[in-house]
Amino acid sequence: MSMKINRTWAIQSFMVCFFFNSVLAGLIYFMSGKILAGMAERISPFLKAGAPALPEEVHAALGIIAASITGLHAYLAPALAALVGAATLLLWLSIFFIGRRLLARSERGI
Repeated sequence: MSMKINRTWAIQSFMVCFFFNSVLAGLIYFMSGKILAGMAERISPFLKAGAPALPEEVHAALGIIAASITGLHAYLAPALAALVGAATLLLWLSIFFIGRRLLARSERGI
């Protein structure tokens, strides 16, 4: 198998994997942000001044949940980038080696 075909296949397969995984990551990030914003919106009326009287334990639990939502939103992008990067690498390597094997087979005429 020639090096030019091998290099072309490596670049093209990586770009396709990167593009589709980036689109998927963008959709996941957008939807996760909407979900977290919706959860924060549902909790915020109970934490504002003039909120209905709640037991202290419930108020503390809602405060912890609101802080967790804020933390999740802050770490969503880096965590998603790491997961998508790992998934892209694994997908690309598997597609690359399968394609390389098929290219070698086609050159031999099998």
